[in-house]
Amino acid sequence: DDSHHERKNSQDKSTPESKKYTHKKCSSCSQAVITGGGYANGQLFHQDCFKCHNCKAKLEGKFFTKEKKPFCQDCFKIYEKSCEVCGKSIFTNCVESNEKFYHSECMKCNVCNLALEGAYFILMGKFLCEKDYKKSKKCCSDCGKIIDGVYYTGADKNILCETDYKKRQGNCKRCGKFLEGNILKLPSGSYHADCFTCKVCKTNLGGNPISVDDNDEIYCSQDYDRLFAVKCGSCRKPIVPVAGQTTAQRLRALG
Repeated sequence: DDSHHERKNSQDKSTPESKKYTHKKCSSCSQAVITGGGYANGQLFHQDCFKCHNCKAKLEGKFFTKEKKPFCQDCFKIYEKSCEVCGKSIFTNCVESNEKFYHSECMKCNVCNLALEGAYFILMGKFLCEKDYKKSKKCCSDCGKIIDGVYYTGADKNILCETDYKKRQGNCKRCGKFLEGNILKLPSGSYHADCFTCKVCKTNLGGNPISVDDNDEIYCSQDYDRLFAVKCGSCRKPIVPVAGQTTAQRLRALG
């Protein structure tokens, strides 16, 4: 945990056996600390050796720690964490979730607003206590299983798990992938809006007349006529209705 401290000076104590005393060593320079030393985070330093880990400035009075390393206030801001709820700096009791940081007292259930102590749950991006998590979980109307995570609502307003939602939606007749987003439906199958194109020229047929062959493939009128309309025995062009008409006259030669 990040924290700030006041460094305490060590005191020399004279004893009858002071000549036999072995002075402790500075945690920075490893030389004996005879006078003017101080403890920080359980380690002993010469006053001149106690420096910011980042800028090497001498630390006097208040300092901050990160991973047991001392920092001055300015350098510590580089590592300072802010609570996602209150926006204030976090020095102690930091909770991390999904690469975001929180004061432990700011971590509250989104339903009952009680502080989350110990285990907590995330459902649809919200923090929940165990009690409200169990209440908030949905059951799939098709398979009956409890849904952990994202759920879907079908056209009939029923709650569905992802597997059964995809089963209901089916796959695009053209690309074979799961149907989602804008969907165009025909009696022969459904399509992604971007896949609803003429099989030949790839022109998008949304809002335009379409023709379907015996294999349920879709075409624009021009390509369908070119491929499947009866052709004139003389000019070999398709015999199709002129603009504004729905039928075309044909003459069949006898013999």
